[in-house]
Parts: sequence; C-alpha cells; structure tokens
Amino acid sequence: MSADCTVPQQVSKMEMFAAHRVENTVEDGRPGQLAAAENQNGSDISGDGLYELHPASVPCRKSPTLEVEANKSPDLGKKGDDFPPITEAMEREIEAAFSRGNPNDVLSSAFKMDIIHLDIWRLKRSRWLSAQIIHFYLNLVTERSKKEEYPAVQAFTIYFYCKLATRGYAAVKKYTEDVNLFTKHIVFVPVFMNCHFTLAVIDMRKKTIKYFDSAAVKRKNEICETLFKYLQEESQQKRHLELDRSEWTLRSMRSHEIPQQENGDDCGVFVCKYADYISRDRPLTFTQSDMPYFRKRMVWEIIHQQLL
Repeated sequence: MSADCTVPQQVSKMEMFAAHRVENTVEDGRPGQLAAAENQNGSDISGDGLYELHPASVPCRKSPTLEVEANKSPDLGKKGDDFPPITEAMEREIEAAFSRGNPNDVLSSAFKMDIIHLDIWRLKRSRWLSAQIIHFYLNLVTERSKKEEYPAVQAFTIYFYCKLATRGYAAVKKYTEDVNLFTKHIVFVPVFMNCHFTLAVIDMRKKTIKYFDSAAVKRKNEICETLFKYLQEESQQKRHLELDRSEWTLRSMRSHEIPQQENGDDCGVFVCKYADYISRDRPLTFTQSDMPYFRKRMVWEIIHQQLL
C-alpha cells in the first residue's frame, strides 16, 4: 500500500509559497529560512506546510458540494470542562492574532517549532489548517499528558505515516530512538492522504488500533494493519518480543460512531479534537457546530502554549 500524497496540477502563488516553506523545514521540526510571502493583492493565503511531504503537502481545492454555512454558530449551550468559555479578554487576543501582519511573524515558539502568522491565519473559518498547527497542538496534548491524572501520550508527525507506508520500518525507526512506545498508554499517528487529514490511535492499554476519519466515506483498515506491522517490528527490535495478533483489535471507525465534518475545511480541527478528547479518555461528544468555537480556542491555546 502506498500513501497518496499527490500534488494537484494547479496551485495558487501562495500555495507554492507554502510548498517552498516545506522544502525549507528540517525533519526535527525547526523551521528553516522561509520564503517571503507574496500577497500583494490581498489574495487568500493557501497551502499546508507538511514538513517533508514537500509539494505534495498542498491541499486539493475543496469541492463546492461540501460547502456549509460559514456563519454557523457553535453550540455554546453545552456546559462542562469540554467547553470553557472564551472571555472578552481572550476574544481580543484572538482577534489581534487574526489581524493582518507579516505572514512570517512568529506568534508562538515551543517544541523546536515556530507558529507564524500564516499558520494562525489558517485557524479562521473555512480554511485548511497547516500541518505545523496540527503538530504543535499534538505537542500540547503530549505535554499535558505528563501530568499525573492523564494517560501517557506519544504523538508522531504527519510525515511519519507517509514514510512508513511508502518506505517501510527502516525509514521511521529513528523516531523512537529515545522513546519506548510500549511504556505509553496512547500513541497518535496523524495521517495526510488524498488531500485529507485523519488520525490513527494506538491504545496500548486496550491493545487496539483505531482509525478516525471525519469524512468516513470509505473505511481504511489497511492503515491499522500497517501500524500493527510497525508495532510488531518495533517490539522485535526494541524488546525482542513478538506481538500476538489475536490479542489486538484493529478497526476503522464508522461514520456513525465518531463526529463527522459537514464541509471540506475542518478535517485538521477534527484531528486535533479527536486527540484532545481521547487523551483525556473523554467520549467524542463534539459536533460540526462546535468547530468555530474550537478554532478560536485553539488560537488562544497555541499562543499561550496551554490547553484549556
């Protein structure tokens, strides 16, 4: 099986800028020298920096059939820890982050990564997230998991699965040189395939590998199988132990089992929120109507490097 990371034949000038940014980013997540943004006519800034995926990182144009109301409001009537209110002071910070400025201005820096204005801009409604945002957010989830009350979490980057699927175990074994995956409770594997972000979740406690697709038109059990084969090789290399396939459950989640997106823009936000909820052992109770709220909240969380 191969991961489909094919670049669309026609991309905008700003999408090519995003691809150029990818080519100047090193593997460990440190941003390299960025190209100057070319947005003189105020055109839409498009494209997703997918680290080593290079031009293949540029997303497909969304289908008009997937459009929904841009002004659909989040369900702020929901109560509890999953929906802390966004205060007026937070709103002002979020609006300031969305304001026009130099696309290369750094707004947050941690985990050997810089989040620039261009990345934050992608958190506005009806825009694809950059992979940099997804990686940064998963790092925040991982950092939170170090607290005693949370399951221990490990998160890979998007290019991990692309390398694994196309080049095999040897191409990715270095990613766990300093990590014993089998001491973790949950492992997140974000996937970029067919111009779409999804998430695979390995739960070591339950011995499950599940695939979460917010636009689950087609089940992809082969992704779970690829990851089990990876775990098998990782276990043999690091522990000299064979995993018993009969003890593991591998499945692609069905659309009625998990929250689903109703547009062509929010797959990256769904990936981040799947990880957020699962890392807290919370049921996936959010819906498409919560995406505007989550996008604004993520801006504040990324800037402050703190999950609410």
